[in-house]
Amino acid sequence: MNKSYYSFICLSVFVPIYFFLSAPLVSNSEQQKTKTKNLQRDQITTLIEKAINLGVPLYNSGSHSACRDVYNITLQAISGFTEGIVSQNLITNAITETELRDPKNGAWLLRHILDEIYFAVKEGTSIKDNKIVFDFSGQSPFEWFSVNDNVMGGISKGQVERTKQETMKFLGRLSLKNNGGFSSVRSQIPDFTLAGYDGLMLKIRGDDRYYSVLVTTLERGRTWQTKFKTSTKWQIVKVPFKKMQMSVMGWRPNVSPKITGNRIRAIGFIIADKNETPFTLEVDWIKAYID
Repeated sequence: MNKSYYSFICLSVFVPIYFFLSAPLVSNSEQQKTKTKNLQRDQITTLIEKAINLGVPLYNSGSHSACRDVYNITLQAISGFTEGIVSQNLITNAITETELRDPKNGAWLLRHILDEIYFAVKEGTSIKDNKIVFDFSGQSPFEWFSVNDNVMGGISKGQVERTKQETMKFLGRLSLKNNGGFSSVRSQIPDFTLAGYDGLMLKIRGDDRYYSVLVTTLERGRTWQTKFKTSTKWQIVKVPFKKMQMSVMGWRPNVSPKITGNRIRAIGFIIADKNETPFTLEVDWIKAYID
């Protein structure tokens, strides 16, 4: 099947529904408006179901570009009818990120966004501009782990724990012996958790020392970091992805690729300020945001 055939299928399936959704509300009755709105929601879920039913066989047969195009057309078709459900910026960001990825990953990214919209519509909820990634409550899993300089022969100490106040504490002590001097903690996140988002917000407090928030991808040995100074009082730190700098085993190249939300697979914190006194960083929550 060629691209023209895929385009024909997309148009024949999606356009009639799109024009139905585009029909104006002709009645001033609140009851009628509610009925029409519910019908639009039903049509959005139907459209997504049709897209997935068409896209999955294409993807499984290796036609990743065609699958991606189906999902792209679907997102654009429903984007004008998701007010109160999902931010238009989230959809726009996801489509833009897809253009920077290969067709296979692009298809997965768009499928993730479609799934989120689908379940939000079904449950009558919305996808928030500020999305909680970690809140450290007793109901959420706590799968953080430490990575210290002992991987390079150092002897710095660092650990992570969940407190009774349902926060996360990163504490320890650096040592400069054996060419060491860093400690970090991190946790993996599900694929595409941050797709379409512009950055992270952190509610933190500490000990007046400098830390960095870091993110990692599937590329081994690379992290993207942003440094921040802590206070003994709670503060909110905003970290745009576009301003994070790549680090390769502690080396920061002058020119490096930018990180986007859809590539991030882990989030963490690192301290490497050459101060050998005990350190403590406390984190109340980590959120993703859309500008």
